[in-house]
Amino acid sequence: MGDYKKLAVKYLKANRARSIITIIGVAITVMVLYGGLNLAYSYLLNAREETRQEKDYEFVLMTESKAQAEQIAADSQIEKAYIGKYEYTDWQVDEQTGSSTPVKTLYRNAVYATGDNPFHMEKNMDEIMDRYGVKAELNVDLAVLYFQEGTTDGSMLMVVVWLILLIAYIFAIFAVGIIRNTVQMFMMEQIKDYGILRCIGSTKGQLKKIIYLMGAMLECAGIVIGVIVGGFITLIVGAFAGVSAGYHLIAAVPVLICYLGDLYFVMRDNSKIIVKMTPISAVRGQFRIKTGRIRTRGKGLMGRLFGIEGEYARKSVLRNRGRYVKTIASLSVSIAALVAVVSVSGALDKAVEFLDGEYGTYQVQVYETPSQLQDIDSVEAGLPDAESLQRIADNRYTLAARKVYAANVYVADIDELYSKYNDAYINTTMYGNMLESYKKMYENDKSLAMGRMRLSGITLHGMDASGMKDLSQYLVDGTVDVSDHGIVVVTGGSSAWSDDDEDSLTYQTLEHIQVNDYKVGDTIAFVNTDKLFTETQKAIEQAGIAKTGGDRADDTIADPDAEKRISIANEVYDRLVAEGDFTAYTVEGILDLGDMLTGESGIQVYTSVDNYLAETGYTPCQISGMEYQIDSTRITNRSIDDMVSYLYTDTGAFDFYMYVENLRTFQSFKEFNRVILMIAALVFALGAVNIINATAGNLHMRRKEFAQLRVIGMSRKRLIKTVLLEGIMTAFWSNILGILIGTGIYYGEYYFIRLMFQMRFAPSVTAIVVGVVLSTILVFGSILIPLRRLPQSMAEDLTLEE
Repeated sequence: MGDYKKLAVKYLKANRARSIITIIGVAITVMVLYGGLNLAYSYLLNAREETRQEKDYEFVLMTESKAQAEQIAADSQIEKAYIGKYEYTDWQVDEQTGSSTPVKTLYRNAVYATGDNPFHMEKNMDEIMDRYGVKAELNVDLAVLYFQEGTTDGSMLMVVVWLILLIAYIFAIFAVGIIRNTVQMFMMEQIKDYGILRCIGSTKGQLKKIIYLMGAMLECAGIVIGVIVGGFITLIVGAFAGVSAGYHLIAAVPVLICYLGDLYFVMRDNSKIIVKMTPISAVRGQFRIKTGRIRTRGKGLMGRLFGIEGEYARKSVLRNRGRYVKTIASLSVSIAALVAVVSVSGALDKAVEFLDGEYGTYQVQVYETPSQLQDIDSVEAGLPDAESLQRIADNRYTLAARKVYAANVYVADIDELYSKYNDAYINTTMYGNMLESYKKMYENDKSLAMGRMRLSGITLHGMDASGMKDLSQYLVDGTVDVSDHGIVVVTGGSSAWSDDDEDSLTYQTLEHIQVNDYKVGDTIAFVNTDKLFTETQKAIEQAGIAKTGGDRADDTIADPDAEKRISIANEVYDRLVAEGDFTAYTVEGILDLGDMLTGESGIQVYTSVDNYLAETGYTPCQISGMEYQIDSTRITNRSIDDMVSYLYTDTGAFDFYMYVENLRTFQSFKEFNRVILMIAALVFALGAVNIINATAGNLHMRRKEFAQLRVIGMSRKRLIKTVLLEGIMTAFWSNILGILIGTGIYYGEYYFIRLMFQMRFAPSVTAIVVGVVLSTILVFGSILIPLRRLPQSMAEDLTLEE
């Protein structure tokens, strides 16, 4: 017999289900590995192309004359070049102080060059510099993509290559481990065939060939399927990620090197089992069993709970400790990863919910409030353009958008307003401390204009019917259906609260605080806002000190006219108060915003849009900004970056920055967590394939043991129960260890993340239940299915061919 290839195929076909499971296991690892490498390589190619479109050169050579530039451009190491201007920055170090000073030089005949080999661009640049005695500068953005930056000997490229091979080898260990178990089971099942082949003249090398062919067929089939599926997934992911992806052969090279290389050594070890057995032992189906001293074991817990079947199961497990420990280790690692990852994911979702609670239903707020010194036109000029605001509203992660009507209004009685502030608010918040300081200065000097503006100012919001209805969730007294001169006052909310210990690294927590003591029925008199704003701006313009964009408290240092404008504003305010030109509004509702941040923003008052427009004199088209409700659970970091780029202005920052930065951090953690979850799913899938194959092989090798039990009177039902009890022990300890390890890992991640964000320690019950169910199904299924396939009568398994 000379065609050992057909014999290898015959053995694989003898148990198609096992062969298919093995191929699937290999394909899964190849799919993930090739897909990742292929996508990374596609991204690299796209990045190189985009960088060359922006800067189509590899390095710049600074020449003194056009003739020298033309000479360098004609060098054989340069494939293409063009001449143009280039500003070169050199750093001069002061020997006495050690400080560096940039010195810029404009070269009008610089050579923008592209070498003959992009992987040698730094080497080419250095050689041309030495050859012509000129300065040069590398296109760093492009050099990094060719692994050139800072490495003239290509060592960076070698680091990347070795890293890829290391990752590929780790995946290969999983894949080849599956094949090793499968081929070993085939060998045990066909052990008599190998003995017969030896008896009829087959050499050890020919038997090895069968083993190698079986492993290679399973491996190659898995690689081909994995590459095809992995490449297809790459195309789909690339389409969503905006990367032009395709099938790249170079991404398959590490797969072939590591997988086939590892397969060779594993198959060599497997074949030793066959070639070291004598032909007679092989024909008899006898295996070398390691002998050991017989130990007397007492009755264990399994025996007490399940009787003789439980005791036999316990002793069977103790006789095969190695396999038992490996199975438990494989399952517990998968369960631990599942518990840890899902628990962290749930905690992050809760943290995002808490973050949303801090900023309200409309988390992204892009607005400025007009005031006595900043008219509505200046506010609108400082906002992002209308197109950018509309882009945010049209974003698929924006659930709702609405216009903001808000302005600073000023009360007629400063002392009465200050008396309404809660003592705890004044003493514990930054804004309260500031008000207290201004109050003391104002009492000492009534002419202090800035103190008067701070002490008399509150924020008035105009809401439509829908907005007022949304506020009803915070209502603690009264109503939100206000009358023509009715308002709703925010009396409670939250303020950022840090630990008194300055060395504490934990995040700032929120402290609920009572802002003021207003009650339903109280009144607040607003100085005529329309007249106050109009006459203040008119007086400032007449004084010739108008400034577009408004003034803030710290502007007095940079702008000498700021104090004059504030004094004029104070004079107009005092005149209107003296004339009695103010309107009394009745508090008709009290709000407590709960976890929403409000502690550093003074008193917030809400009323209807009609009341707001009547008080300010603005038109419905004159808005203070926009508010957006964001789908914080689904938004990606890329969309967050787009949002920030749309909303960024040179004139100022808005309150949304802190929110989006925190949300960006959360999403980064969640994206990393998803990667870990995929790896955990991969480990579980590979472990499942190994457990199925190993269990099936172990049960096959124990057929004589099962036959003996049947002969001495054990029923088939009791036999299945006995073996299933072994599975119960495996599943029990796997879940216990997995849950404990996973919870420990989760606690470590929780302890780290809670230093930055508020989180609640809550291991995922769902993950624990899913892990227990999946592991139990896997263990019981891998035992029950092979057992049911055993023949009804097992007595023939006791016969030996002498």
